[in-house]
Amino acid sequence: MSERDMSHLLDRAAGSGELPPGFVERVVTRGEARARRRWAPSAAAATAAIIVAVGVGYAVRPTEPGGFPSGHGVAGTPTGDLTGDLVRRLRQSVGAEFATDRLLVVGAAGDETVAVLRRDARPDEAHVGGRAAEVWMARGPGMFHRAVDYISYDLGCTADDSVCPGMRPAGLGFAAIRRQPSGRTFVVVAATGSHEVTIRTAEGETKNVGPIPTGGIVEVATKHPWQIRLEIATAPGQAYVLPIPPGGVIEG
Repeated sequence: MSERDMSHLLDRAAGSGELPPGFVERVVTRGEARARRRWAPSAAAATAAIIVAVGVGYAVRPTEPGGFPSGHGVAGTPTGDLTGDLVRRLRQSVGAEFATDRLLVVGAAGDETVAVLRRDARPDEAHVGGRAAEVWMARGPGMFHRAVDYISYDLGCTADDSVCPGMRPAGLGFAAIRRQPSGRTFVVVAATGSHEVTIRTAEGETKNVGPIPTGGIVEVATKHPWQIRLEIATAPGQAYVLPIPPGGVIEG
């Protein structure tokens, strides 16, 4: 793909990306989210959400551009080339240049743009194969601000998941939820490679968004963002659950 084509794709990701509206009534407070982000690994291990840490893992980094079928409601941008106004704004906001492979996903979430940058994991998490990212957001054409400074991923599996431990050495992926003040809710997914991604809400909504090798942002309607379930298919009839990590519901 030419630089001109890539630039066009990046600029398009800054657009409105309008998707069917969802309304969320249950709010997880910012204080609770920040407290979760500061949990020590021993406290996080005490939760039932993420309990298995096996082997040494690494993230599956998106390496090829891809277009997303409009019916899936996925907003995302290929990360193979950092060109265009969108990423220039992100670099200016970060205040420094960054390597291409740090950008896990960037795309529209309603009138916002969400970008996820990989960062160094804490030594105790890195020791067991964990990775970490930070989340930047911008409204309209404005500058980005860092909304979350640390979210873990590739760190563990849910308790009842028999497929996940075998996949962890190849990297599980990144997941977070953006809950906007307006009540709209977006699922942010990255580093899941060529595997099929399915999103399920507590209310019974199911969205199969297919493979999203360059990451994606999908709107859902739910009152229970912490109960969103992400299933990553590895083969017909086989899938693992991609956990929402502590601090993974982003509000404010």
